[in-house]
Amino acid sequence: MKNIFLVPIFILCLLICFSIYGCSGKPTENNGKTVVENMLKQSYGTKRDNIIILSFKKTNGEDKIIDGSNAYIIEFDMEVKSEKNGYLSFQYLQFAGNTFAFYDIEETDPSGIAQSVAVHKMLSNGVALLNGEPAVFRGKIIFIKTEKGWKGMDGNIY
Repeated sequence: MKNIFLVPIFILCLLICFSIYGCSGKPTENNGKTVVENMLKQSYGTKRDNIIILSFKKTNGEDKIIDGSNAYIIEFDMEVKSEKNGYLSFQYLQFAGNTFAFYDIEETDPSGIAQSVAVHKMLSNGVALLNGEPAVFRGKIIFIKTEKGWKGMDGNIY
């Protein structure tokens, strides 16, 4: 008789475990922001510690198959600023893979800030950060589905 009451409790416990641990769902806005923050810390370029994220908003999400793996792409808008005049871009660098890069315009070309910004805009996806003013950076990050969860572009599992 006692076993009859234990079966529903056991099933309930299993359902709770599967809902908590079995289904990781899709990457969230917070996961996206964490990936971007981590990638900024690992970015190429000078003065990267001066980049401040003021806001981060997921604008879209899309399921995709990339190289035979399930992937989830988060499109985002991120408001950023820097005390240094520079250009923040997201690009592929052969020695670093997909990464953020911050080019300090004052160090590379102090006399031609406007010209430097124009050149960087032609070469990459990015945003000029001038005179400490906020700017909106639009981008995409990719998560790949693994056995343990979603692997972000920063190498961490979410």
